[in-house]
Formats: sequence, structure tokens, C-alpha cells
Amino acid sequence: MTAEDLLVTLADHHIELYLDAGQLGYRAPSGALTSDLRREIGAHRAEIIQRLETQNRGGVNERCRPTCDPDAWRDDAPQRGRIRTTCGQCGRFIGYRPASQ
Repeated sequence: MTAEDLLVTLADHHIELYLDAGQLGYRAPSGALTSDLRREIGAHRAEIIQRLETQNRGGVNERCRPTCDPDAWRDDAPQRGRIRTTCGQCGRFIGYRPASQ
């Protein structure tokens, strides 16, 4: 599984990864983060952290924390049947959704 595939799978399971003081953290429904998914996250940890750092470099707007205003969300062009959404104010990754929605 590639890092991109993993991020799509995590989004499908409503699992959000984030950085907190340089440490990788997650928010997930109870039981959603299986041992297989944990193993995949570990295998791609460095790339995931790099992606999250890159996304956050655009400058953090504190009023976006802990949640971002949906009116500021930006959608990327669909790729592989998925649309990637980020916050246009702080650069935070919001999630993926099927392109057919």
C-alpha cells in the first residue's frame, strides 16, 4: 500500500492524522484504527509527517483551530475517484470523499 492509498483508506474509515508538537497523532471512531492500519501508518510514518508539515507551512490561522470553517475549505481536482479537501486558511488536511458525491 502506498502512502496515498493509506491516506484514502484512513479517510474512508474517518481517521484523521495530525501533528502535535512534531508528534503524529490521530482522531478516529472507536475501533476504527486496526492493528493493520497502525502497521501501515508506521511503515509510512516519515512520508506522512512530511506531508503534514508541508500542508501546515502556509501559516497557521489560530481561529481555524481546533476546527476549520467549512466555508474556507478547498477541494482539489478529483484523482483516482477521490476529492481531497484542505482548509484554505490554515492548510489543514480535512479529508477525502468520493468524486461521485
